[in-house]
Amino acid sequence: MVLQITPKRDVELFNDRAACIQNFIDTPPVQKTKDFVQSFFNLLTYKTASLRAFPDAEIESLTQLSKEDLSKKRLIVCIHGLCGAPHEFKVALDALKSKDLPDTAIYIPYVPNKGKDRLDEMADEIFKSIGAWASAEGDRKELVLIGVSNGARISRAIETKLTEENRGKIEALRVVSVVGARRGSSLVNLACRFGFAWAVSWVISKPIVEEMPMDSERNRQLDENWNRWIKTGAKDLKCDFTFLASAFDAHVPDHASSLPLMPENIKARYGIISDHGHFTAIDGAASTIADLLAPPLGQDEPKEE
Repeated sequence: MVLQITPKRDVELFNDRAACIQNFIDTPPVQKTKDFVQSFFNLLTYKTASLRAFPDAEIESLTQLSKEDLSKKRLIVCIHGLCGAPHEFKVALDALKSKDLPDTAIYIPYVPNKGKDRLDEMADEIFKSIGAWASAEGDRKELVLIGVSNGARISRAIETKLTEENRGKIEALRVVSVVGARRGSSLVNLACRFGFAWAVSWVISKPIVEEMPMDSERNRQLDENWNRWIKTGAKDLKCDFTFLASAFDAHVPDHASSLPLMPENIKARYGIISDHGHFTAIDGAASTIADLLAPPLGQDEPKEE
């Protein structure tokens, strides 16, 4: 049975990937056109705000874990994407703060080299902080990873590190992927195929050229590591996944990456953000994410009508 989990939220969520995609396909053309136009207005608003933005003191205070944070039962880690920064989570942070999130710390780190380094270097740096929290006082801890774009690929690499030996006192894991390049991006594949790898390397970085293509050796290795982890390494770890794609995303156009098919025994939700493109998807999904994270894991099961 296909269960539509959230019929009246900003983003409709489904427990079936195919149903989620078909729901978007069945959207009337007129509505798709309106949403497409709206996505451009949202992008202009985002770019204007970015140009006028000053460092946000609240966001900056969350880029490092404090001693108090280490004792919290739940840790929400927000991982920005390629050439991004923590301030991209401002709208999402405001949405999270509007909810009752007891005994919860929020951590929004600067990804090394603005997300342009090699995957292992970025994941290892963030995992150090997660490990410090996971091994600190307290028990039955819950880790939440919110990854945007390449941040979702970093999240996936971090997930593979959460083996029984390395996850400390973490007993539950929630993953929220927003326009996630979980398996890379075919846009980089296309650039390399047509001889523009040098341009991507010059404008962004060589590691992105080498590792971001969906068929890269690093992404094939990540696939293997994650599949092994979900079958064996995640044993006794309560897992919950939510994947949110954009209806108009040229950067991560492949649903195989942004809406990956999950094993049947793993709880997963799928949604398509209809009126936001790649750069504003996290804003469009903010209230949905906050609603999802408000109840403790295990108390948010949808009821079938």
